[in-house]
Amino acid sequence: MNTYPQQPVNDLRIDTAWRENFSGASMNRKLHGLLSTGVYAGFKVKPKSGLAVEISSTEESIAVLEVGSYSLTARMPANVKKQLTLTAGKTQYVVLEAQYAMNQTSTVGIFVRDAVPANGIMLAKVTLPTGATSISTSQIEQALPSKPVTAADYAELAAYTIDNARRTLELQEEVNKLKNTSGFKTITPSEREGVNFPVDAIPHWAFYHRNC
Repeated sequence: MNTYPQQPVNDLRIDTAWRENFSGASMNRKLHGLLSTGVYAGFKVKPKSGLAVEISSTEESIAVLEVGSYSLTARMPANVKKQLTLTAGKTQYVVLEAQYAMNQTSTVGIFVRDAVPANGIMLAKVTLPTGATSISTSQIEQALPSKPVTAADYAELAAYTIDNARRTLELQEEVNKLKNTSGFKTITPSEREGVNFPVDAIPHWAFYHRNC
């Protein structure tokens, strides 16, 4: 253990200071609150024989979960398989769950739970009727994959916003053209002030809508 001052745990601090003690805990704290929890790749849940399900993937499985003030990345190699058995007549969750604390052994595992715990994330939700003896794919609700928002996503959103504004202007121009060719004058907001229409010139439906 070094003799340099340790970063405080109960005051303003920076993560992973030079020659800091407990660097593992510091690294796992870095993205807490910044990186969304969830499945980023793999961890597919599919039915097996009877009331069993298998969790596996042909690619590396990656997920992020939070335990206390830590953001943890869980990985499972491609083609590694985990199998669990569910119970008929209830809704259950296949969850990825971790235990993590400074100076303690860390653990991670996949379990069947009646609810998703605070230190876990859902891999799938499975609803089985009473008396079920097997599981179908339609009874397994897979967790939606989590993906970080990239610069490309922001660029696409900006392009969509600009294009939508352009289309709105073009539509307004077409409406104005139709008004002009139909003998209607486009009146600006400033021109509307002080304009009084004769009662006979106002259609009956206008009174109906005005009074509703």
